[in-house]
Amino acid sequence: MHLFQIRLSILFGLFLFLISSSTLLGQQKIKGEIEIGDQKRAYRLYLPSTYTSDQTIPLVFNLHGLTSDPGQQQLLTQMNEVAEANGFIVCYPKGKNRSWNVNFPFPHSKEDDVQFISALIDHLKTLYNIDLCRVYACGFSNGGYMSHKLACELSDRIVAIASVSGSIVPAEEDNCTQSRAVPVLQIHGKADPIVPYKGNFNGLAVEDLVDFWVEKNGCSTQSTKTKIPNNAKLDLSKAIRYDFGDCKDNAAVAFYKVKNGGHTWPGSKLVLGVTNRDFEASVEIWNFFKQFSFEKEKVVGQ
Repeated sequence: MHLFQIRLSILFGLFLFLISSSTLLGQQKIKGEIEIGDQKRAYRLYLPSTYTSDQTIPLVFNLHGLTSDPGQQQLLTQMNEVAEANGFIVCYPKGKNRSWNVNFPFPHSKEDDVQFISALIDHLKTLYNIDLCRVYACGFSNGGYMSHKLACELSDRIVAIASVSGSIVPAEEDNCTQSRAVPVLQIHGKADPIVPYKGNFNGLAVEDLVDFWVEKNGCSTQSTKTKIPNNAKLDLSKAIRYDFGDCKDNAAVAFYKVKNGGHTWPGSKLVLGVTNRDFEASVEIWNFFKQFSFEKEKVVGQ
């Protein structure tokens, strides 16, 4: 993932002026930290201009990739714009040493990042009128892995998840102890060189990952296939969406297969390899999330 980090760091510097000159990306951005035991953990947050404390607001966690950070994740995904347009808070937590503990087989983070996200929900609830019935998580690459881990281990607090270019470590399949069916959206490029579509020792093959969630959520194995209009012909890629319904607990599984797509965030203004522009991942993630919420009486901490 180091090549990705080098490219992103270069582009991040080139685009810093956008942050300093943009009202949208400047006025509502907040940096914060929380204490967990003897550690301090950091995060960034975007608060839409429409927020008022007398009305509850949804919360979306957006998790960065390995060797990346919250600022770069904001730039890569442009989810602040979607949050402003749709009235939700987006929080960008920072992984310790720029990584998330998803039990990679090689030396990896040992942090309890599930506890971190759970504590962050409680922390943000004390600062803002968070609707605990509408808390979601998404992420890119290592952050996508972490989103799947949250679906497995924090399903009583995270309503739905989305993963872009992420997967699950094969050995972790049996450790997925969700308490309910969790709606899952997976977005992945077939030519991803970092998290291969066909899988390896670090991650399930993407179609096996989708099948895993279809089975876990008790969905119909028959999907509805939708070809995304190929309006951006110069992006060298095409996308197809698959939707699996009839799931337990009114959940769903959706999958965007990006033909020739790389290790990228579709719709991003940062071109890091073949980046599909026929749909915007951040927009589609929110469109998926907003369909789902907890029943109020079943929410932890409500």
